[in-house]
Amino acid sequence: MDFDLSLDGGRIIFLASPGPDADDAHKAEMYLLNKFTGVVQKIEESRRLGGQVSMSPEGTHICYTVSREEKDYYRTHIPDSTLEIHDLMTGERVQPLSEADSTWMPICWTEQGILVKWQDRTNGRIGLIQPDGNLEPYSHEDGYTLGASISSDGHHLACLKAHPNETAELYVDGVKVTDENDLLSSKRISRKKVITWSNHDGETIEGVLSIPEDMERDRAHPLLVLVHGGPNWASFPFQSTSFNDKYPVESFIAQGFIVLEPNYRGSTGYGDAFMKANARNLGIGDHEDIMSGVDALVEQGIVDPDAVGIMGWSQGGFITAFSSIYSNRFKAASVGGGISNWVTNYTTTDLPSNVLSYLGDTPWNDPEIYAKSSPIWYVQSARTPTLIQHGEADARVPVENAHELYKGLKDQGVEVEFKLFKGMGYSSDHPKVHKLIMEQNLEWFTRHILDGGRQKR
Repeated sequence: MDFDLSLDGGRIIFLASPGPDADDAHKAEMYLLNKFTGVVQKIEESRRLGGQVSMSPEGTHICYTVSREEKDYYRTHIPDSTLEIHDLMTGERVQPLSEADSTWMPICWTEQGILVKWQDRTNGRIGLIQPDGNLEPYSHEDGYTLGASISSDGHHLACLKAHPNETAELYVDGVKVTDENDLLSSKRISRKKVITWSNHDGETIEGVLSIPEDMERDRAHPLLVLVHGGPNWASFPFQSTSFNDKYPVESFIAQGFIVLEPNYRGSTGYGDAFMKANARNLGIGDHEDIMSGVDALVEQGIVDPDAVGIMGWSQGGFITAFSSIYSNRFKAASVGGGISNWVTNYTTTDLPSNVLSYLGDTPWNDPEIYAKSSPIWYVQSARTPTLIQHGEADARVPVENAHELYKGLKDQGVEVEFKLFKGMGYSSDHPKVHKLIMEQNLEWFTRHILDGGRQKR
């Protein structure tokens, strides 16, 4: 799954799963290979290990991520990891950042310390864990570092970083060496900002609001809610095509919509408690976080309450299905690769442990939590016109979910269209397919919310 080498190439540390199935990744074990003797030694097992490892230049220590909660089986599948350093000579283990409420990823061990990456709300940061255990961030400014590489002596750093409202640029030792934003600036009309609101429990929720640069402040606007997947992920205020490759935000803005991307409970970057707050609370909890954000924008006079749509893929598709059925707030919905029935998904997905992580038990032992969390069990109240998009060969969220949702909505007389993509799995790597998915979404929301009576910007 991942590996790293000592500076002389004599020792190789690597993570391996017991099999090729998606669920096997949760059972990763760590091994040390001595290249000179050919001996392979198992270092770590029966612990929830992370997906990246790093070895000290001299080959005496290794750094990796490990779960904080080993006793709670189900919740250990929800990433809550911290960094751990293992002394291969003495067997001693230390966790230098155990008090820091974040999820860490080691990138590279250098002579100056360990380069690590972490998420801080909507910012992606990097820094060095120094030999004394202190963390020294490279920068405190807002932005998201997508990737980084550092020289073995720790003196030279290259990173790919996006500042707010910009796309990523390449920086080498702090100097920007690309100019992607200059190429794209003439094609963009949106501006992104992070906003906050309070949910029904009084907790602060963040989201990213995309608006036109020249938005009229004296009238309410149609709103599209774009729900990120995961749920262990987040939406960020930088420009990216890869994160929203099925939902053309710029095109929505050009039509007159504004777009809200909520970081609902379960999102990363807000601490472990927030990331686990939707465990055994899928659906209703997510819905409340999102609806409170919509309500806040309506109360501010920014959003037309009669012109709101919702969309998302994977976990975002599940929440879209749940919210559009559970509530009559939305004028249109687009469910992409979404779960409609957790029982169906548990019995057919290639990752059933992920279902157990959040629902806590099998459907045979706890049918109530499966019904409570499944959009299909509320379908009798459905009124929202819904576009369903799904890959025929999706192993993570099998297409049976889409068929059940389609049948349920049809039986209730709800307007529904089902777009099945032949041969497509969880997602597609074909640009023409992405373009078709985007065009379908743009047409669907333009037709159902703008009603043909509003003028394009």
